[in-house]
Amino acid sequence: MGLSYETVVLTGEQATLLQLLENLPEEFDSLSFESYRAADRGFVIFGWHEGIRHLSATEEIEELAKALSLEFGKAIATHFDEMLQVREATLYCCGESIRSFGEWDELWAPTDCNGDAIPGAPRCPSSEIPEDADYDFVWDGIDAGLEVAGFQSWLPTDGLLQVARKEDLIWERAARQESNP
Repeated sequence: MGLSYETVVLTGEQATLLQLLENLPEEFDSLSFESYRAADRGFVIFGWHEGIRHLSATEEIEELAKALSLEFGKAIATHFDEMLQVREATLYCCGESIRSFGEWDELWAPTDCNGDAIPGAPRCPSSEIPEDADYDFVWDGIDAGLEVAGFQSWLPTDGLLQVARKEDLIWERAARQESNP
């Protein structure tokens, strides 16, 4: 089984965020949540349906990002699934979906004999990868979304999971009802 997670990333006042999270509408009752402070500049909220290993909370995470962007100006929903090769994000500003990011935003670079991307090598979209060459993605839809939102400088994509490994948990809630996604 591969790694899978769905998050909302935003900046704002912690007290306001906690108040909003404590008073989430019933549409979010089937999700469990953990919220972490990230780099003293923002927050990462993980949401999931208990017992389900792959992306199952996509609609709810998108709705949460939309709702929180009304209060905080902007928020980004991220969806990552290693096994399904999903690396997507949606930027919300003032309650409106501004742009989605995904496979079409990926950039790939040639790899060395160890399978590592060659530093400084030219990057290209997947549609331009030569058939007989070994390439790996070095920039995905989540990277693109975090950059456009202005969050990439303090939260690179690999930082999303590192946030959850730290002691910066500020809020958590178990699902309030059985999940039936």
